[in-house]
Amino acid sequence: MRKLFFILSLLLAAYLVVVALYFPQKEEAPICRKVDIHLNSDEKSKSLISKEQILQEINEIDSVPIGRIVTSYNTNRVEHALQSKNALVSECNLFFRPNGTLSVRVNTQYPLFLLQTNQEAYFITAKLRAIPTTRANAMVIPLPLVYGAIEYPPTAHNRTKALFEAVVYVLAHPKWGVYFSDFYVDNTQNLFLSGAVAGFVVEIGRDWTKIATQLNELDLFLSRVEPKMGCNAFSKLSLIVPGRIIATPRQMEQSTHSSESISSTDQDKQEERAE
Repeated sequence: MRKLFFILSLLLAAYLVVVALYFPQKEEAPICRKVDIHLNSDEKSKSLISKEQILQEINEIDSVPIGRIVTSYNTNRVEHALQSKNALVSECNLFFRPNGTLSVRVNTQYPLFLLQTNQEAYFITAKLRAIPTTRANAMVIPLPLVYGAIEYPPTAHNRTKALFEAVVYVLAHPKWGVYFSDFYVDNTQNLFLSGAVAGFVVEIGRDWTKIATQLNELDLFLSRVEPKMGCNAFSKLSLIVPGRIIATPRQMEQSTHSSESISSTDQDKQEERAE
């Protein structure tokens, strides 16, 4: 009897070993316990975007991740939706750690300029994406300003895209990006550039597609005239007429409000008058 009991005990032990090895108990599905957000941004961008804002947008995209089964959470969909939802987000990466933490890595981009229409204000990024903002918030951040009679958003029926392309060209230029910080479009769609460094207003006109050629002519003019007369000699320079710069001297504007026309071939004469 004892021998039989011993044999049965061995068989039971062997069975338990087999069950433990070949039929492991099913583990519980991992649950999201925490969300860890890291913003890779410079000091300027930090004033525009926060971890709390990113978390709120993630919750709006695919409900609150905390408490969700990890395998049921579509991180790829949230990544793409977050980049589409927030123009300040240039790149993002979501992944789960073994401990159930949802890790969110976000690269941000700083706006290129501020657009102010008659109705609203927007931050515009380098990819020409718009971020709605209030006028009060817009004034806190030092950005080049584009304003005036501008229709937004850009469509095939307005000239806003061409305006943006002209502004981007100027701001990306190593010289003009420093010279000009204000871009104004009047009711006749004339574009004017100005800035504290320039010290004068430049009239581009209505054809914004030739701004590169116009500014090349301006560069030649300034290289010849500024050493003789200084950078504050003129209050306004009009580049509307091809190959000709119509300059309004600052003293003349104060006294007679007239102007003089200086073509590329006439610039040497202007230098002689300056002497």
